[in-house]
Amino acid sequence: VGTGGFEGAIGIGGRAHVRGSFEHTLVMHTDVSGGGASTAIGRAEVAASYDVVHGKVELAPVVGFGLRYFSIDSASTSRSPDVEYQYIMLGASVGKQLGSRWALRGLAAFEPVVGGLPAMQPAPSRWGFDVGAAVEAQVTTHVFARAAFDYQSFASTWDMKGGTTDAYPSGTLAAGASF
Repeated sequence: VGTGGFEGAIGIGGRAHVRGSFEHTLVMHTDVSGGGASTAIGRAEVAASYDVVHGKVELAPVVGFGLRYFSIDSASTSRSPDVEYQYIMLGASVGKQLGSRWALRGLAAFEPVVGGLPAMQPAPSRWGFDVGAAVEAQVTTHVFARAAFDYQSFASTWDMKGGTTDAYPSGTLAAGASF
């Protein structure tokens, strides 16, 4: 499923960074009771990091806030429910330059859910995690290309009554500029 999005980051000094991103499905349909229903999946995040190890390898704790949502435009009772996860990001990023043009990047984060939909009673324990990796190529002084994979998952559990898990794997190809 194709998505569109953007990402921006600001460096503060040589080690601190603030970044934000947004992505949303372009066109997606889900089979509901034999018909197609328009479906949307999206994600928005704001995070800050500080390189505690800065050199051949960069290692930084990451804290932030995010929103993941899923909705189907259908009134059918047989469809999956719309869901929204509002979460705090607590994790770490790692980066490694491979020569002058290539870099490897990674992220791992624990994401406790602090709000969202549906509001369930009794309130379940809700949490998530995110892991991702990317390879970047510096095409010119300011232009780069990136291939990345990300896996985000959220779990909701109720005392002695079971639970649910939503998983959002993604692969992206991106081009960007840095100044």
